[in-house]
Amino acid sequence: MLALSALVAQAAEYEDIVLASKVVARIRTGGKYGSVSQRGAKINQAMVQALSYEDCVNPQMSLVQVGGRWTVSVGSTTLIQVYPEDAAAAGLNEKQLAAQWKAGIATQLPLTVSLVSAGGAAVPDEGGIVLPSEPKPAGLPAEDMPLVAQVVGVFEQARGMDDAQYEQARAQLVAGMLNMIWRYRRGPEVGPPPATTDLTVGNAVRLVRLVSEQRYKIERDMIAGSTIKRVRKKYNIPRGTGPVTPPPPIGPVAPPPLPRPHFQPGTPIAKALLGTGLDADDNLQNAGQNFPHGVPQVMLYLHVRGAPNNTIVGVAIYKGDQVISRRRLQLSGDRTVGISFYPQKAEGFASGDYECRLSVADQPAGVIPFRVAAPE
Repeated sequence: MLALSALVAQAAEYEDIVLASKVVARIRTGGKYGSVSQRGAKINQAMVQALSYEDCVNPQMSLVQVGGRWTVSVGSTTLIQVYPEDAAAAGLNEKQLAAQWKAGIATQLPLTVSLVSAGGAAVPDEGGIVLPSEPKPAGLPAEDMPLVAQVVGVFEQARGMDDAQYEQARAQLVAGMLNMIWRYRRGPEVGPPPATTDLTVGNAVRLVRLVSEQRYKIERDMIAGSTIKRVRKKYNIPRGTGPVTPPPPIGPVAPPPLPRPHFQPGTPIAKALLGTGLDADDNLQNAGQNFPHGVPQVMLYLHVRGAPNNTIVGVAIYKGDQVISRRRLQLSGDRTVGISFYPQKAEGFASGDYECRLSVADQPAGVIPFRVAAPE
C-alpha cells in the first residue's frame, strides 16, 4: 500500500492526491501544467519535498493567495493551488475548497511520516514512482562533496542517539551544521554565521531520525545537498573559493550528564550501588553509573537495615519505558545481597541510558540512573 500516490480516475478527467491511503484533494484541470496528470505529478513532487525537508509531524500549514490563487503550503513548501475548475466541480468557492484541502493534508502528513519511519509503505518519488534502489545524488558540484559528507556525518550522529540524547544535543548539532555550511571554503576571516539555530537545518536533522533505514540510505545525500542549497540561499552565502577540504568537524556530541541516584526517605534501603560483579573478596567491581559497551551483566549491591519481616523489595531495570529485567526479593532485618541482571536477547547490554528502579512493598523507593557507552 503506497503512502503517497496518485490514483487516476477512468470515468472523468480528474486525479486524486492521496496521502497515507486517504484522498486529500481532487484536481480537475492541468492549469499551467497543461494536463491533469502533469499537475498531479508536480503536486506529488511537492508532497515528497515537504516530507523530506519540512516538519510534517507537527505541520505548520498556511492558506494564502499567491498570484490570485488560494494556495496551501507547509512551512516554506508550496503544496497545491486551487483552480476555478476544481472548486466548481466540488460545489464550493475556491477559498472553501482550499481550506478543505488544507485540513485533509494537515491530518494525513503526520500519518505519512509514521508509515515512512516504520518502513511500512513504499514512498513514491515524482509522479508516484517508487523510490529507486540507488542513492539519490546531492545535486551539488564536486567541490561541495566534502561538505555533503560532513553534513551526512551529522545525520549519522543524530540517528545514533536515543530520544533523550538527541533532545540534549539537538541545538549543538544544528548550530554546528549551520556554522559548517556558512564557513565552507570561505577562509578564517568570514566571521560567525548570522544565527545559531535554523528551521531548515533542524527539520533536516529531525527528518533523518524519522525515516526508515532504506529511505535514509537512498536520500541522505539528497537531503544534505538540499539543506546546503537552502541555507546558502536563505543567508545569501556566496560560493567559497578556498581549498576543497572537509570543514572542521562538529566533534562528538557528549551525552548529557546522568542524574545522581536518589532514594525515598523512610525505607529500609540503607545502601544501593551498581557495578559489574563481585571480586574474589566479594567487593563490588566497577561501582558507578557508567559502564562499557556490551557489559555482560550489571549487579545491584543492596543493603537493607531494619526491614520488617518478609518485606518485599522490587528491583527492575528499565531502558526508557521498556522493562529489561525485574526481580522481587523477600527480606527481613539487616541484609546485604547482590542481584545480577542480564540483557534479554544479547550477550551484552546495548548502549543507552537505563534506570535501576527500587520499590518497597510496591511503593517507589529509589532510582539509580546508569549508562552503557556507545561502541568506540
